[in-house]
Amino acid sequence: MYTRSNLPITPGPCSATPLESTMRFSIVTAVAVGAATAAFAAPVDVNARAACSRLEFISARGTFEPTGLGVVIGGPLFSQLQQRIPGVTSYAVDYPSTVEYVVSPGQGADDLEEHIIAQAAACPDQQFALSGYSKGAMVVHLTKLPQNVKDRVKAVVVFGDPFRIAPGLNDDWPINNPADVLAICHDDDPVCLQGFNLIDHLDYGYGNDAANAADFIAVRVN
Repeated sequence: MYTRSNLPITPGPCSATPLESTMRFSIVTAVAVGAATAAFAAPVDVNARAACSRLEFISARGTFEPTGLGVVIGGPLFSQLQQRIPGVTSYAVDYPSTVEYVVSPGQGADDLEEHIIAQAAACPDQQFALSGYSKGAMVVHLTKLPQNVKDRVKAVVVFGDPFRIAPGLNDDWPINNPADVLAICHDDDPVCLQGFNLIDHLDYGYGNDAANAADFIAVRVN
């Protein structure tokens, strides 16, 4: 399920690839993310863990975001989930959030897979929601889960996904039902829609995106 823009976009011969678009804006994003970090008051940015919670929220942060769930949208989304699902816990995917898009997304997927498989074994009734912002969305796409674990992934939500305009990659999700995927891409985001407004890639934590994503997750949790 995509929001705001539902038409598939295929890059033309003179268009930048999703990977090139991400790299083109990464340096500017570093400065802007630094400003966004200061703008959020005490974001929930560490793993909030408890023994076998009803739902674990797993988040992969974007390029240059500090270690944790992510300051742009991961932390704000977890805060919204805490208001809807008592006792929800979280896990921040451990991977390099550097300007490198060939190896490190796979490293993030490996970490996500290792964690969720171990967590699912330790907590047989726990459910999971996966999220990724920008480069973190690439991590989610690349995650491969055994069927018994995939059955317990209730929702996937991504923001500013570079693979959205990558045929053959944009529909690969670690979840059974594509209807349980929410992919939010702002209208002029240069990373997920080859737009021209960098702010559209950085403002997912403002407005209603976090609340809408939390609602999407909450109604799918048993």
